[in-house]
Amino acid sequence: MAAERPRLLIVSDTSGNGGLREVIVSLSRQLPALGWEVVVVLTGDSERDRLPEWLDSRNLEAILAPNLPNGSSPATWLRRARVFRGLAREHRPALINVHYAFPHVPAWDMMGVASTGVPAVATLHIAEKQAWRLRQSNRLGARLAASVTGVSESVAAAMRESGMPPRRVCVIPNGIPVAVFERPRGGYAPAANGTVVIGCVARLDHWKRVDVLIDAVAMLDDLPVELVLVGDGRVRADLERRAAAALPGRVRFRGQRQNIAAEYASFDILALTSDREGLPLVLLEGAAAGLPVVATSTPGSDEAVADGVTGILAPAGDVEAVASALRRLVEDPVLRARMGAAGRTRVAAVFSEERMARDYDALFREVLGRGGSAAQ
Repeated sequence: MAAERPRLLIVSDTSGNGGLREVIVSLSRQLPALGWEVVVVLTGDSERDRLPEWLDSRNLEAILAPNLPNGSSPATWLRRARVFRGLAREHRPALINVHYAFPHVPAWDMMGVASTGVPAVATLHIAEKQAWRLRQSNRLGARLAASVTGVSESVAAAMRESGMPPRRVCVIPNGIPVAVFERPRGGYAPAANGTVVIGCVARLDHWKRVDVLIDAVAMLDDLPVELVLVGDGRVRADLERRAAAALPGRVRFRGQRQNIAAEYASFDILALTSDREGLPLVLLEGAAAGLPVVATSTPGSDEAVADGVTGILAPAGDVEAVASALRRLVEDPVLRARMGAAGRTRVAAVFSEERMARDYDALFREVLGRGGSAAQ
C-alpha cells in the first residue's frame, strides 16, 4: 500500500499577482511530483476581480481566504493569529509554508500556527531595514518558525541583520519555468523598421522607479528606440504624463498582460530600474527568453544578473548610467546576442523551478524529520 502523501499548505500573504505568486504557482506545479499534496491559499488580495482569469491562465486551483488585517495593534495581531490557527485546523496539513511580500515574519502568524502543533516555514521575498518593533517581531517569529527562507542571499543577509537567529535562516533562490520563456531567436538585429525595443515588465509603483527608465531612454533621442511598459499600478497616470513630455510617441503602455512570454518575445532589451528587489523573476524570465538585461545594482537584482556577462548593472537612481548601459546594447547587436545567450544558459542552470522545488522539498522533509521543531 502506497504511503500517504504529506499535505502542504502554501499561503500567500500579499495583494496582486506578482512574482511571489508566480513562485507559488511553480511550487504547486512541481511539488506533487516530489510526493506532496499541495493546497494553495491566497489571502490579502485587493484585486480579487482579476484572480479567476489569473488562476485559470496558470491552471491553478486555490482557496481564497479573507484578507488579513495589517497594523500594529494587539487586536490585529490576535486576528491574524486566529486566521492562521483556523487554516491549520481546517486543512490539517503536515506543514505550512507562508510567503511574505513584506520584510518581516509576523510573530503572531507563527504563534497561530504553533498553537496547533503544525510546523511552519516562512519565506521572505524582500528585506530591508526595520524599526525596533518589527525587529522584535522578526526575532520571535523566526524562533517560532521551524525555518525561515530568503529568496536571495541579500534577503537572507538582511534577515540575519534584523536579529533572526542565523541557524534558522537559509536561502532558496527563486526559480522559473524556463521552457515557457525560451524561444528560438535568429539574432538580435533591430526590427525591420530599424527600431530597437526596450521593454520593462513591472508593477507601476514608486519603488520600481520606472521614471528613471523613461528619463534614461529620453537621453537616447538620437537612436531608433521604443520603450514598452508592461504592468499597471498606482503611478501609471504620472508615468504617462512624464512619457508624453519626455518621449512623445515612443512609449507604449501595455497594462496588465496574462501572456508575459509573448511580451518578452517582442523586446530586444529588458530593463528594470527598481530601488529595491528580492530576487526579481522578471530578470530571470527575460534572461530565459534570451534578452540582454539592464538593471540597477540593488541587492537581489545583482544576483539575477551577472554584470558584464548576461547584462549591465547601473547604480540605482542614476539616469545617466542607465542611459549609457542602454546605449551600449542598442548600438551593438553582437553584444546583445552574446549577453542574451549567456543569460539563457545561466538561468537554465541556476534558476529553474525544478531546482527550486527540489530545494524546498529537501527543507520541508528535513523539518518533518526533526518533528517540526525549530532548528537549534
